[in-house]
Amino acid sequence: MSAAYAVAAGQDPFKSAREQAEVMEKHLRSSESMESTHAELEGFVVDEGREYQRRLLQAHLELRAERERPVVVKGADGVQRKHRRLSSRALMSVVGEVDVPRVAYQAPGVPGLHPMDAALSLPDELYSHSVRRYVAESAARSSFDEVVEGLRKSTGAAVPKRQVEELAERAAQDFDAFYSSRAVEVEDTQALLVLSFDGKGIAMRREDLRPATRKAADAGKHKLTKRLAKRGR
Repeated sequence: MSAAYAVAAGQDPFKSAREQAEVMEKHLRSSESMESTHAELEGFVVDEGREYQRRLLQAHLELRAERERPVVVKGADGVQRKHRRLSSRALMSVVGEVDVPRVAYQAPGVPGLHPMDAALSLPDELYSHSVRRYVAESAARSSFDEVVEGLRKSTGAAVPKRQVEELAERAAQDFDAFYSSRAVEVEDTQALLVLSFDGKGIAMRREDLRPATRKAADAGKHKLTKRLAKRGR
């Protein structure tokens, strides 16, 4: 086997991407687009441009697989995988789902290995590292429903809510290990930082006040139209 992925004779894997670019250019030259608003044009180039990007990524993966050459593959278990077969796997990227063709190296009684997966640093799961990063950063400041909607609007990745929750959870799994590995320098000082809080301006439940404070509060005038009324300490 000289190549991992057999592209049809004479076929250029980037042909599909060029066809998409031609479709976009044809539309932007059309009389229809001359009557479009800038918002409609923006929507067109973003949506169709994302599909163009997806096809470019797909073309590169196919070209890379076509150029994959046989190698000696031995796993951590010490077993050499001598049998080769063509295989593929899906990858959900920020520009949409693509197919990753690659060679599977196999041996009886042990899991198959895919050198291309390692070369591309592919995750074990469907979702790319860029998608996972988007989820982790967005989930830190938004609800899971908002993350799902943000992915739909801003990327080509379709990620259900359940998977968004799982990705966010896995993104935080190394939190403790990360901070435990951080070097901590002990300061050689005798100075202390002391903070004092008097709670002034914080409204308290009357039943929780001390008797003297409650009496002062009851005697005070309420001015809630502008700011909290003055309270005794």
